[in-house]
Amino acid sequence: AAMTVLNGHVVVCLFADKDSPLIGLRNFIMPLRSSNFHYHELKHVVIVGDVEYLRHEWKTLHNLPKISILNVSFEEGNPLSRADLRAVNINLCVMCVIISARIPNPNEDPTLADKEAILASLNIKAMEFEEGLLNTIPVQRVVVPTVPLPNTGAFSLLSQ
Repeated sequence: AAMTVLNGHVVVCLFADKDSPLIGLRNFIMPLRSSNFHYHELKHVVIVGDVEYLRHEWKTLHNLPKISILNVSFEEGNPLSRADLRAVNINLCVMCVIISARIPNPNEDPTLADKEAILASLNIKAMEFEEGLLNTIPVQRVVVPTVPLPNTGAFSLLSQ
C-alpha cells in the first residue's frame, strides 16, 4: 500500500447513512478546487463517513483531484472514532468540517437533531496529541473508490 503523510489537509466528518439525502459535497469541495490554484497548492480532502452514502456522492466527486475516503479494512470511517480521527491526522489538518446529512427521527426530541455533530466537535476538541515525531509518522493512505463495476453503475474500493 502506498504511504502518505497527511498534513495541511481538510477533514470532512460526515454523518450519513445509505438512505440519507444527498447534500452535494461537490458544492463544498469545488471552491477548494478553484482554477486559480496550481495542483501542488490544492489541499487534500479526506472524508470520514459512511461508504454506502459516499457511493452516491462519489458520482459527482470522482473527477476532482486529491480527494480520499477513510476506509479501514473495508469498513467505513466513523467520525466519532478517535482511532479514525488519528488515522487522518486530525491534529495536522488546516480545517475540519462536521456535516450531518441524516434525517431527524420524528419520534426523537428535535433538540437532539445535531447531537452527533456536537459530540464529534467536543470529541475532537478533547483529543490530546503528543508533540514531535508522532505527528509525522506516515499513515496508510486512505482508500479511494476508482474502478466502476460492470453493468451496475457502482464502484469497487481499491487500496492505493
